[in-house]
Amino acid sequence: MEKEVELRFKLDENQITKVKKSLNELGEFLGEFNQIDEYFYDKKLGRTKDGYILRVRKSQKGVFLTYKKLFEDSWIEEETEIKDKEAIKKIIQVIGLVPLVTINKTRLQFRVGDFEVNLDKVKNLGSFVEIELVSKDISLAKKKILELANKLGLKNEIHKGYVPLMLGE
Repeated sequence: MEKEVELRFKLDENQITKVKKSLNELGEFLGEFNQIDEYFYDKKLGRTKDGYILRVRKSQKGVFLTYKKLFEDSWIEEETEIKDKEAIKKIIQVIGLVPLVTINKTRLQFRVGDFEVNLDKVKNLGSFVEIELVSKDISLAKKKILELANKLGLKNEIHKGYVPLMLGE
């Protein structure tokens, strides 16, 4: 089964221009998107390794519902476009999920070969680069991601997602 393998790196303000230039040279700029992500979780399961979260994302691309579950240092992720954001939020809460956190970010999206690379400016957190690769082999994917990160001059890997960072965990 293919999984989304993702590594995240914190950027200092002085790195942003250099990384953006390198990404434009190495790959293709796909666009700039403002994203508002609302996360929900099952209070009974909590946010443990057995738990999962649902995300409702609104951006210029549309509104999407995403199921995310951590599995062996990667994400199992399923996503679908939805028409009525408020209706889906009501459904989510009726089935027992509760709001967790809202994350507001501006994302510059790039394609570098098989990699999706996102340069994110997250409100109240700062700037980050996320490098994603979909693969069956998690360790090989991580190795390839780290090779690209090295080319981009990225050193400050963050071992947490935006949700725990936003929650101060």
